[in-house]
Amino acid sequence: MESLFGYYHPDVSNTYHLFGWSLYELGGGHCGKRTASALVYFLRALRINQRLFGTDHTSTCILLDDISDLVDEQRVEYNNEKFEYHCSKIFDSWVYQNLAEEALLVHKDPITAMRLYHEALRILPTDSSMADKSKGTTYDDDEMSNDDGDDDNSSSSSSSSIDHEDDDTDEEDDDNDICIAELERGIIQLNMAAILQKYQMHFVADNDNCAFDLYCKSLNVLPYWYSDIHPIVKQAE
Repeated sequence: MESLFGYYHPDVSNTYHLFGWSLYELGGGHCGKRTASALVYFLRALRINQRLFGTDHTSTCILLDDISDLVDEQRVEYNNEKFEYHCSKIFDSWVYQNLAEEALLVHKDPITAMRLYHEALRILPTDSSMADKSKGTTYDDDEMSNDDGDDDNSSSSSSSSIDHEDDDTDEEDDDNDICIAELERGIIQLNMAAILQKYQMHFVADNDNCAFDLYCKSLNVLPYWYSDIHPIVKQAE
């Protein structure tokens, strides 16, 4: 759809919105990857609507309400305050991204655009967006001594429960890895790489941020959120 209509199109925004709701329903609203992914796609849809219609438009307000409800649910029911903090940082980053686009497209100033994109990157969080989960339980000496007498009777059941706990821990570790700002970061890095390549701006690139490295960094993220045939992935490739 983005190949046909471009990124800033109402149908693209609507598809992101529906995709986000599908992921949210599949995740059951729990604090996991599907819920975090749903929030990422809600944010994609919101960014499009704000650019097309403004903040006060009905469709924009609906998206803001959906994002607010999801964030509030995670904070109240799952003690996850990171969603709210990370969303606020993404919103702040959008301000600099908009200014960077204006500097490049309106004022034809790629140096200022690069500086603003750097600032947008700096604002974005890099830590996990998931709530911190308990890694174990602390027992006192009395509890440990009481457990010693039951070791023989409970060894088989303990072995079975440990196996299941290991599986659960692996799933939790996977959930703890996700950051809802990583897609924003990948898109910014792609835009920066394109500017460096187009304007041959080697004098503003350092060893860690040359066009090639920025393309590689974006490709580490973009295929996770988009299909291999998505225009933005193809551009990075």
